Amino acid sequence: FWLNEGFTVWAERRILSALRGEEAAALAWGVGQKELEEALERFRDKPELTLLRTHLSGVDPDDAFSGVPYEKGARFVVALERAAGQAAFDDFVKAYMKRFRFQSITTEQFCDFAEESFPGLLASVGADAWLNQPGMPADAPRFVSPRLEELSALAEGWKSGRRPDP
Repeated sequence: FWLNEGFTVWAERRILSALRGEEAAALAWGVGQKELEEALERFRDKPELTLLRTHLSGVDPDDAFSGVPYEKGARFVVALERAAGQAAFDDFVKAYMKRFRFQSITTEQFCDFAEESFPGLLASVGADAWLNQPGMPADAPRFVSPRLEELSALAEGWKSGRRPDP
């Protein structure tokens, strides 16, 4: 699930950046960061549901659904992209899509392909922590949106009676 959704969110934000600029992409990453933080808090007592390689045997999928595979997955893709370099990673994504088009694959198949394409890349980004450990790795990419912070501050002010000037 994380492969489909994480790559989709990553691609969506790359496209947004190309079409609307870095500020628009930063806003989308910032909104996603808040969603991810809420999901991690929601699963504080069930941290196993914050792994990318989730084991749902005996778990109602509706109870496990969250933004984790979307947002944590997208951040894992960004970590891989940054470690490989954007141009090389773009070539990797093209080869990945060509190799696995019209198929569903497992995390293991993805990892095997990534290792074949970029020996040592997964280890360099701590893939085990991303895939098999709860929460977020300490060195996970974080995204800050000044626009989102500004809007959040306006919303907080509204609650206490502060209104923006015209």
